[in-house]
Amino acid sequence: MRIRVDDIPEEGLYVETDDTDTWAFQAASQAIEGPVHELKVVLTLTRIAELLRVSGTASARGGHVCDRCGGDLEISIGGKVELLYEPIGKPDSDEVHLTDPSDLDIGFFDGLALDLTDVIMEQFALWLPDKVVCGGRGVKQVGAAWSCAVAAQPEVPERENPFAKLRLPD
Repeated sequence: MRIRVDDIPEEGLYVETDDTDTWAFQAASQAIEGPVHELKVVLTLTRIAELLRVSGTASARGGHVCDRCGGDLEISIGGKVELLYEPIGKPDSDEVHLTDPSDLDIGFFDGLALDLTDVIMEQFALWLPDKVVCGGRGVKQVGAAWSCAVAAQPEVPERENPFAKLRLPD
């Protein structure tokens, strides 16, 4: 769903969506890497000079697979949304130069319209843990009672490379 910048009034634009909107459902499903069972997104888009501020809340609950044991899980993620988007200099240029560490806090859009599909995907992808595992935060096991066998095993410490102290002859 693309929102034209010119269609955003001075007081901001309120957008609310859920899992009944196909575009939002597909964006959230792709971001959480599984089917979404429940989705609620409430956003306000505000223009600040040439920047767009997206604020509000979002939450999703969906299916996932344990990255350790492969068991079926349900993950719940969500929270406050606070994103800034800056127009790319030239509309036909895909190249963006990040010159300052603060540039990492800003997303980019074509300057004409902001795609809310990208916003939803970005936000949920940021919230998704690097590894979704049994017993993780916001995660619960689905189906018959079972335990993550791999999770119960102790971590094996990394061995020192046996060749690390060898030197080449002079």
